[in-house]
Amino acid sequence: MAHIYARWAIAAFVVIGSKSELLGESVTYSPPLTPPGADMKVSVTSTSRVGARSLSVSFTVPEDLPLEGNTYTKIYLYGYQMIAGRRTNDKAFPQIDGTWTPGSNKSFSFDLPETYFAKGGNWEVHFCVGDPTGCTASQNLLAGAP
Repeated sequence: MAHIYARWAIAAFVVIGSKSELLGESVTYSPPLTPPGADMKVSVTSTSRVGARSLSVSFTVPEDLPLEGNTYTKIYLYGYQMIAGRRTNDKAFPQIDGTWTPGSNKSFSFDLPETYFAKGGNWEVHFCVGDPTGCTASQNLLAGAP
């Protein structure tokens, strides 16, 4: 009986070891350009966490939105779910304040619950860079996610 227990303990260690190796794993991808997204050369690095993923987003500040002073002061981050062709479950995430000039390369990071990545969940997450008078939306940051 002790012999069987020893085999189970070794197998459990291997499973736990494999799972822990997956946590903290990072994958970088570029979401496909889809409307309403502007071509901001978006790159996303997704790092797995327990029950969530940390996303680091790099992009080029768009040049197509004329703003007073030629700077952008906000990044709005939002998500929603598409169910039966309708947008629902809108989520607004904390906005990012700063000053960015068109054409500059910038990045930001945030965490999302793992449920946003579930197959068939139909979640979309976008950011919009601009100011309180208007902004330019990105493509879906989850498109192309592993």
